[in-house]
Amino acid sequence: MERHIAEHNITGAVTLVTRKGQLVHLEAHGKMDVEAGRAMQKDAIFRVWSMTKPVAATAILMLMEEGKVRLNDPVSKFIPQFKGMQVGVAQERPGAYFTVPAAREVTVQDLLTHVSGLASGPVSSGAAGKIAKFYSGTLGDSIPKLGATPLEFQPGSRWAYSAGAAFDTLGRIV
Repeated sequence: MERHIAEHNITGAVTLVTRKGQLVHLEAHGKMDVEAGRAMQKDAIFRVWSMTKPVAATAILMLMEEGKVRLNDPVSKFIPQFKGMQVGVAQERPGAYFTVPAAREVTVQDLLTHVSGLASGPVSSGAAGKIAKFYSGTLGDSIPKLGATPLEFQPGSRWAYSAGAAFDTLGRIV
């Protein structure tokens, strides 16, 4: 960690190691606020951002092993509001679009592999952005609202990074 701090890759970190259920190492390194010169604290809270993606994916795969989820399951099996989704078709005028029915339902695998079209471009993200202001409470409160947003493209037809919506949806399935 000290090398990464010296090379300015990070400003600070907390390292923790357990062995056989026992804490054997806990150390704070560097700064948690460089401008204020505030040292990193052992109980610092970090945003993990995209690290939730492998956690959600692992949880889905564990449910697969238990026979509770299949990759080709439609998302609507778990979140009924995802049944009958629409795909946004952009118009020449920026921000304008019309919708057509999705050729098939979004699947668990589509969410895992960024091919769902869910909130992954200007049409769907704009609509999801309007819904995002209603994001409050639990995933159970928020995620069903995404079923009303148009997909950016037909499910499975292309790849586009879904920064949060796809994996938030997987989290709700879990």
